[in-house]
Parts: sequence; structure tokens; C-alpha cells
Amino acid sequence: MKERLYEILNEEKIHEIVPFLKQLSAEEKQTLVPTIKKMDREINKIIMTKNSYHTAGSVNQHSIIDIASFVCMDQKSFGKITGAFSAI
Repeated sequence: MKERLYEILNEEKIHEIVPFLKQLSAEEKQTLVPTIKKMDREINKIIMTKNSYHTAGSVNQHSIIDIASFVCMDQKSFGKITGAFSAI
């Protein structure tokens, strides 16, 4: 399960994330939360190039993590990772 999520992320298979998540049970989604948080930290690392800064992850990788976070996390955890819903 974790391996499949890493494969989707590393190969930027954004079209496969929703079908993958749909097949998981609630318990399996819960088990993926620590992995998703770790992946989020990895792709959000700041990389310095000669003239600018950017994150380590691509736009597709950020989208994959956002989708996985939304589906697998409760509102409180999702808000912490994305900054969304912090006022709710």
C-alpha cells in the first residue's frame, strides 16, 4: 500500500491517485496518514538554485499529496498540513 503510494508520487501518476484511494478501507486510509505526512515534508523542502528557491516536489506531486491528505486525514490533521480550515 505504501509502496503503491510512493510509486504514484514518484512517477507523478496523478490520474491514478483517486482510483487507488477509492479502493482503500477507512482503516487503510488511516494507516497511510503518517506516510502522507512524511511525503509532504519531503516534497515541501526548499531547494535553492542559482537564482531562486523552489520546493523539491513538482506541481503534480503537490497535487497528489493534497488529494491523499484530503481523503485520508481528518479535518484537524488536514488543516495542519495545508493550512486550510484553520479558522474553522
